[in-house]
Amino acid sequence: MKCICENDNWEYLDGIRSKEYWIDRDILDYKNPHIGFKICQDCGYVSYDSRPNLEEHYRRDYRKLVNAGNIVTTNRKVEYHKHFLADWLKENLQHGVSVLDYGCAHGQFLSWLAKNHFTSGKLCGYELTEGFVNFGRNYYGLDIVSKKEPDEKPETYDLIIIYHTLEHLEYPVKTLSSLRDALKNDGVIYLSVPVWFESCDEASGQATVDFENLFHLNHCNVYSRNSIRNTIALCGLEIVKEDDQIYGHTFLLKKSTAKKVIIAKDDHAKIKDIIMRQQAAIHYYNQGDPVKSLEIYPDYPDAYTFNAIKNHMKDFNAQKEIYERGLDVCQSKAKLYQALGGLYLQWDGLGAIKPGEPQRRYTNQVQKAEAIYNTLLSVKPTNEIS
Repeated sequence: MKCICENDNWEYLDGIRSKEYWIDRDILDYKNPHIGFKICQDCGYVSYDSRPNLEEHYRRDYRKLVNAGNIVTTNRKVEYHKHFLADWLKENLQHGVSVLDYGCAHGQFLSWLAKNHFTSGKLCGYELTEGFVNFGRNYYGLDIVSKKEPDEKPETYDLIIIYHTLEHLEYPVKTLSSLRDALKNDGVIYLSVPVWFESCDEASGQATVDFENLFHLNHCNVYSRNSIRNTIALCGLEIVKEDDQIYGHTFLLKKSTAKKVIIAKDDHAKIKDIIMRQQAAIHYYNQGDPVKSLEIYPDYPDAYTFNAIKNHMKDFNAQKEIYERGLDVCQSKAKLYQALGGLYLQWDGLGAIKPGEPQRRYTNQVQKAEAIYNTLLSVKPTNEIS
């Protein structure tokens, strides 16, 4: 399969991956355990070979039925959507717009739109996972289609959402181009994907302690900051707005008349080096040596937290310095803001109250923690903190 740059000059990196890991999880066939992890030597794009029956995997095996964890996760994402799309929602949703959520899961955001903003127009979802489709249709009463591709006429939608879906698709340029065609000339695409090769950090927020899971085989496209921009440009789109803190890399896109070309290539040797150093850093983290992890890969938020707790549990100032250094170094900051705010709350007892003094209810430490959490909410809005 050709790269997005139209070349077929791949270097395979299967030697650093664990086939047994994926065989044990029934994702690889033990008779033919081919991972196909590869990097383009011309533009640095990272991808995988085609997996057999990929659509069937997403339809029946990727997720089963909607559970409480799915509800919590999608409720959190609704907060992200409300924050990033606030201006667009305010300006447009009272005017009978049409919305497509491509990869809508069980339809939580479409349901929120219907209940809170939508007055007229069309709400439609597209989702492969059968249990999620049935939930969205029957519980929320949504129009969700599940065939291979939604059959839409050109210039149908005012807003198309493709949120943490593109990385799962075998032909991302083809899919995103077709969504562009379904967009009205003044419409926008709301796109978000994980971006690797910067912070060694799971976009989901879970602890980054598993190298194989970080480069999960379900992510057919392993984007860098450059490669997602190249994909956007190749699909005839341009960036209106972007964010790199809320949840991966998030964009608001509009149609472009610029030439469809690669904007900026990555150095494939540098990308390969990052992958190797992230693997080594995670290894030493699991060996209980976060200091070594940070020597190898300084942009590793979880290693700062581990270092602070493991090596400096009883030292407020040392922990504070570690978290602040991490905030200076790391691209992904949410975990470190969370940890630093928690530190100030934990150490609220600094300076014991003497007998006869009034009890402090809103100390300087609490005020500092509140300020840090407000900063966190400004970069990663969530109802779980607010």
